[in-house]
Amino acid sequence: MMAIEHRYLTGAYTRQEIAFDPHADYGVPERGYDLTLAYTDKPKRHLIPELMYVASPGRVLGRDTAYIEGYPPGVEEDEEV
Repeated sequence: MMAIEHRYLTGAYTRQEIAFDPHADYGVPERGYDLTLAYTDKPKRHLIPELMYVASPGRVLGRDTAYIEGYPPGVEEDEEV
């Protein structure tokens, strides 16, 4: 994670084809979909740089609601008996 963070902060990633906003992501509705609020009650081992909280541009993907507990439809049919 530290290597990815370093590369991001130094501009190594220049293409952003898929939009991502850590303040408005899909997630648990009780948290309001704001991933930056997750674990705020836990001690910090490493502070996240402010730039990592900035939304990235790109194409917004639709939410696939057909998933069952995180798995795409049809996976249960692949289970071995």
